Amino acid sequence: MGKELTSGPASFAQRSKCRAAQKLARTLLLVAVIADGCGTVQCNPNSDVFTSLEGTLSDGSGDADYDSSLFLTWIIAPPPGQYRGPLEITFTEFDVEQGYDTVNVYSCETPACGQTEWIAAIEGVGTISVPTGIAKIEFRSDEIVQYGGFTATWISLCLAGTYSSNGRNCIPIISKAFMVG
Repeated sequence: MGKELTSGPASFAQRSKCRAAQKLARTLLLVAVIADGCGTVQCNPNSDVFTSLEGTLSDGSGDADYDSSLFLTWIIAPPPGQYRGPLEITFTEFDVEQGYDTVNVYSCETPACGQTEWIAAIEGVGTISVPTGIAKIEFRSDEIVQYGGFTATWISLCLAGTYSSNGRNCIPIISKAFMVG
């Protein structure tokens, strides 16, 4: 910081400008801390965004335990149109501290995931569906105990054959049963 002047009319104006700048800096810092929602945890402020129709994601710890005090987010948002249909997300490995570390899945209307709908708190291996075709996954760990982490795969149900493409959109396959009588 610069030297604070203590006398004269010019020094009063300079002090006022300095105080205003300090107040603005504190306000901006407070807004940044509130906006990222992280507090004292490690954050990936820009969510990893996956745009492929299928893929794999994990907590990133590999063969080691995940880090303490994490808040990580991933967005799965395949490109719109022909192949974007509901997503199927399968957690193939899952080892997190139950009751303290959490993995939540949300359904989003747009790739920005500004407005989300909570779908599930993941508690083990298994599969969930995301009807909008755009998902947000959040992982939070506490500061005390860490485990092996998780791995998940996803696929657009249109690509998987559960839905079909009409050239522009992914639509459900409707099977028609005929009675012979």
